[in-house]
Amino acid sequence: MLLPPVIGRYRTRGLLGTGTFATVVLAEDEALETLVAIKLLAENWSLDPDVRARFVREARILRRIESD
Repeated sequence: MLLPPVIGRYRTRGLLGTGTFATVVLAEDEALETLVAIKLLAENWSLDPDVRARFVREARILRRIESD
């Protein structure tokens, strides 16, 4: 997968992993000066409403997790 140099406000740094449903990218949030992992749903699965809903639920759950 060819990574775009920027995803939203994040500058991509490298590929962390790929799977059947998604790709995980290491990126830098330059505004907050921190590294983040961005999970990108595979294009072929993004058209399936059930998979998209599960992806969004997972993102909401992970967003609640605190990290130091």
